[in-house]
Amino acid sequence: MKRLLLYLIILVSLTGNAQTFTGRVIDKSGKPLVSASVVAKGDSGFVVAFARAGQDGNFSLTIPQGKEAKSIEFLMMGFGKVVIPLKDYKNGQTIKMQEQAIALKEVKVTPLRIREQGDTLTYSVAGFMQKQDRSIADVIAKMPGLEVLPSGTIRYQGKAINKFYIEGMDLLGGKYAMASENLSADKVKSVQVYENHQPVKVLKDIKFSEQAALNLVLKDEAKNVWQGVIDVATGYGDDWLRDARWLEMVFGRKKQSISMMKANNTGKDIEHEVADLTQFDKTAPTEDGILENISLGAPSLDARRSKFNDTYIAATNWLFKTKKDDDLKLQVTGLYDRSRQQQNRQTIYLDADSAVIAEEQSARSTRSEWQAELLYKANRDNHYLSNTLKGYIDFNKSEGLSMLNGHLMPQWVEPRKRYVVDNLELINKLKNGQSYSITSLFSYSYLPGMLLLTNDSTQQITQQMLYWNAYAYYQHSIKQLKVTWQAGFETKTQWLTLNNKDRYSEYLPYVEPSISYREGAWSISLNGRLSWLMRQYQKQNSQNFLAEPRLFIRYSLTSKLDISGSYSYRWTPSDITTITRQAYYTDYLSRQKGSGEFENTTGQTANIGLGYRNVMTGMFCRLTSGYSNLRDAVIYESQLVNNVYIRQATDFRQDRETFSLSGSLGKSIFWAKLSITLNGSYSWTNYDLLINHSLARQHTRNGRASLRFSLKPTRWLSIEEESAYHYSHQSMTNALQSWNHELKVFILPGKWQIEWTNELYHSNDKSVSTNYFSDLSISYRAKTFEAGLLCSNLFGTRNYRRHYTTDYTDIIALNQLRPREFLARIFFNV
Repeated sequence: MKRLLLYLIILVSLTGNAQTFTGRVIDKSGKPLVSASVVAKGDSGFVVAFARAGQDGNFSLTIPQGKEAKSIEFLMMGFGKVVIPLKDYKNGQTIKMQEQAIALKEVKVTPLRIREQGDTLTYSVAGFMQKQDRSIADVIAKMPGLEVLPSGTIRYQGKAINKFYIEGMDLLGGKYAMASENLSADKVKSVQVYENHQPVKVLKDIKFSEQAALNLVLKDEAKNVWQGVIDVATGYGDDWLRDARWLEMVFGRKKQSISMMKANNTGKDIEHEVADLTQFDKTAPTEDGILENISLGAPSLDARRSKFNDTYIAATNWLFKTKKDDDLKLQVTGLYDRSRQQQNRQTIYLDADSAVIAEEQSARSTRSEWQAELLYKANRDNHYLSNTLKGYIDFNKSEGLSMLNGHLMPQWVEPRKRYVVDNLELINKLKNGQSYSITSLFSYSYLPGMLLLTNDSTQQITQQMLYWNAYAYYQHSIKQLKVTWQAGFETKTQWLTLNNKDRYSEYLPYVEPSISYREGAWSISLNGRLSWLMRQYQKQNSQNFLAEPRLFIRYSLTSKLDISGSYSYRWTPSDITTITRQAYYTDYLSRQKGSGEFENTTGQTANIGLGYRNVMTGMFCRLTSGYSNLRDAVIYESQLVNNVYIRQATDFRQDRETFSLSGSLGKSIFWAKLSITLNGSYSWTNYDLLINHSLARQHTRNGRASLRFSLKPTRWLSIEEESAYHYSHQSMTNALQSWNHELKVFILPGKWQIEWTNELYHSNDKSVSTNYFSDLSISYRAKTFEAGLLCSNLFGTRNYRRHYTTDYTDIIALNQLRPREFLARIFFNV
């Protein structure tokens, strides 16, 4: 609690005793000068505060506590500079600037790789693209401040983007990897970042966002024309290999479309291209399944080293603009995948008297999943209407064999899921600046599952959930404050059918007032939900009054440096899987039973972040610290009985707290197109573990540091390198340290490309071997044609041993890897 108070004191101190000056900047005709710079300077011309004039020419300049300013300067391209001593400045006065021609000296012009205009950064693709880059995602990964994760998620300054636009249109929603990883980089002119992006125009300056959006600006020859990609590769390893894709796309002012089909069994992960990578749109939740396909876990290597897959995906995406410039969008995606896994594993259950299970497992998993989404959206300055209808169905299953402590055990599971979701939101802005909104979020989930147990019996389990949240709000202004009054009703009912049918229900009427303030360098948002929670489980009833406040503050110290902080308190009711008295299996050897009573957790989260970006020097960095705690979580008593890991809810409750520190630094250097990215994070968690019927305080420590750079020292040579260090420690185990290094060398004479990839893994654990992999490819690349040969895993490394820990387990696993493989590839881009 002391640490939490410290966070709040630091956060509150941001607002203390600062001096604020306001005014308006106009030209000689009285028109506001939008984005005019307002700079407070101290001794020796040192900048102590910065602001920009808004759309109406008004500005608010805040001089931080402890800083002393001598003058205020007003600057605008094409206008003469105005300097006013601070002692002579009258708060609220109007500054009139005179037009002035500027004589430019002869200069040597070099292309700007990054430009800034207001809240928009524009990255030149030509400035960062290297000859080996194929998709636009390859180029984005080299842009400072931006990062592309293996999952396809794109982050800016450490935060995931909330929208991905192509020519200002949201064709793909959260499934933007279909474009970022398949759209050729040479068709994109620039990548724009919209900072602090609020996608709903009506909510601009009312609800703030810390997330950024990305927009691809295409070259003229890539607009309003149908274009396609055909890519085929075949070869041999242990079996016949294939990798094929077909894409067709068009990007026009009134219509956009991407349709594709892919097939792959080379270990390449293409499944994430049809996954939803954003979680920021309002949507009703769907039920999480108790059962899952068999997953033996992947080693910390490039995923294609250990993935034995046979994957097919199909997708079509269409976006039409109506006569009123509204959006009508249809998305249909399908995925079929058969994967096989093989692993030897020893698991020590730290919370079950350090009991040991040894498994030799082989499994085949099948995923057959289909999704569809239909969207209509009108997004205007005074009106917003959006309705999204989604549907999902799968036919997933897994089967396998396990040698469990010397006993042969067959495995089989069918974790099926179906759901339908409808999200409706209406916002109208009135003539007096006030607005109102009506929202309805609805979902129904149905999950019928079957699982084979160790005693040859079958568990049949069915989960269902019905969810609805309807609310309305009214928003108005009180001077500089935006005040919103929201009221709604939320309900959720879950059914769990095993031996009997359990039902759990929640009914939640609530009000949620909020206040937001944005002026000059300040953005402040405060809101809190007040609710009355009524719960029912079998014949039990419970009622709770809840108050959950949230606070967000951001202050721009200068145009390049900002500080932000947030705090939230949450009271979370536990769902039926924690409450039910029925014992259920989550896999063939793990069984769990709830308390039979109403459960809940409480928690607090506080974060402080410092961000810096300098477009002229190409430097972006972010430093974030955080604290969170979780109270009253159920603690389970665990034991191993006849090779079954049994977890039973107890009367003990857990207090858990986590501290974290993370930072990132991206730097772009014009020489050799050098881009450098440094990332680091460290977290420590304290929690309780029930051992021998008494609570034992435990801790985990996790750290990671990475360095990534790319450069092109000559026209025919490019180098990309990434090294990462991992650290983990659990109280009852030894500290583990590991290093991953990946070096790619590209030799690029003329239209030829030779790529040599090297990957090295090593650890401080003597039982874990050092692994080295090497791949080599050669290809001939023309503008619309490419052909090449690839040999992967040149040295034929077939096994990988790793050691890792979780809160409750210590695991040593031996994974089978893909063999040496050869591929021949031909590619057409038209």
